Amino acid sequence: VLAALSLFFLQLLFMSFGALYAVLARRVRSVSGVAAAIGFAGFIITALHSLIKEDFLLYVSPITYFSPGAVFTTGGYELKYAVTAVVVFAACLALAYVKYVKSDTQAI
Repeated sequence: VLAALSLFFLQLLFMSFGALYAVLARRVRSVSGVAAAIGFAGFIITALHSLIKEDFLLYVSPITYFSPGAVFTTGGYELKYAVTAVVVFAACLALAYVKYVKSDTQAI
């Protein structure tokens, strides 16, 4: 169940990134390019961590916060990454809400 919930939690995290981007961007013409760039950047950071073994890279890459592999080996999520994910999620949504309330956001 936890391995299946990993994808859901990762989707919530990326939803908060998308909400923040949607409010900060002046005009959103195509989301596919931005989404691909964010996903590719996360993949590159994860690959870079596997090469140089620096722990701070795991905090920067949201793809590794809820790793199903870690769930299968340890039986649960790592608390430090789960807390980081909750903080990032809440911060992105809070910033998006504040920006949305204070400004007139363009509609397509």
